[in-house]
Formats: sequence, C-alpha cells, structure tokens
Amino acid sequence: MTQPALYCKAVREIEQGELGTIRAGAAFAHLSNHQKMSLQIALSSIHEKLSSEETTGLLEKTNTAVLLFEHHNLLMMYLESCMQLVAPNLCELVGSLTASRLISAAGGIKELAAIPACNIQVLGGQRSAQVGFSQLERNHTGLFSQMEMVRDAPRDYQMQLVRMFACSTAKCARADSLRSSKGLGAKLREELYERY
Repeated sequence: MTQPALYCKAVREIEQGELGTIRAGAAFAHLSNHQKMSLQIALSSIHEKLSSEETTGLLEKTNTAVLLFEHHNLLMMYLESCMQLVAPNLCELVGSLTASRLISAAGGIKELAAIPACNIQVLGGQRSAQVGFSQLERNHTGLFSQMEMVRDAPRDYQMQLVRMFACSTAKCARADSLRSSKGLGAKLREELYERY
C-alpha cells in the first residue's frame, strides 16, 4: 500500500477485527481487490499475535495517524475554499481542487512559481505498488492525471495534455505569485482547449 492512511486503516481493522471475518474478506472496503488478495494471503500464513501492550500501542499510533490524515483533509478543503484569493489564475486554469493540491505539494504559491514545468508535471505523483502491472499505469502525470479532462482524453493524448497543463500552470503560478494579470488562467485554458 502506497498511501499511509490506507495502511493505518488496514492495520487497525486487522487488530480490531475477528480473524474469521478478515479471512472471509468482509472487511477492508477501502482496499482494491489486488490489495485484499495480498492481505488474505499474508493472513493465511502462520503469524504470532501481538501482546496486549503492543496491540494497545499500535492502535494508539494508528488512530493518531488516521486523525492526522483527517485533519490534513480538512485543511485541504479549507485551502480549496480560499483558492480564488490566493491563486485566481491557477484556479481558472485547473480548478480549485487541483490548484490547492499543487500549491500544497509545492509548499506555497511562490515555491510553485519557482518550479520548472517539467517538474510540475510530476508533482504529487505516486509510484505504482502493483508488482507486474507497472506498464498499465503512467508514472509521469502527477496530480494532473486526476483531472477530468485528462482522464477523459484518449490514452495517446493524455501525456501531451499533462505537459500542456504543466506549462500553463507554471505561467499562472508565476503570475499569481506576482499578483499580476488576472484573466491569464482563462486565456491559457481557452488556448489549451483550442490546441487540444
């Protein structure tokens, strides 16, 4: 599992759940089928049960981690609601959700403005953890792969679209960090649609 929140939830469900229901696959609604199968194989092997002290410590830590992830999500929602004030051009180009994630991943609007377009393209991307399936997933798309326009595009044009968004994002981030030229995002988005 590449996402720490999913890992913590899985650990919590293993420790709190009945072993029979875990093996039956009733739990773990948040995992993919591949992850469920791997987990069931691991659980079917002989393993040692943790002591009650270790279990208590583990559950405290996983509960704290899950709580931190929930607070992170709340902060991201707040940041998303304030995006029109922070980065109006970037919001016009990619939408407030993607803009907030890009700014968060970069560390701020000034930091995002300093990043070259080739690096913005992969910002926020995660490597695939599925062994043997690495050819099916593109690793160089980052946060842009979650955008509806990129997902709906034909597979052959997705990378080109991501590159165009990354280049335009760099321009908008620089304009927003300097607090200049409102309307640049809408203009770049129209140009991007025409080129696409």
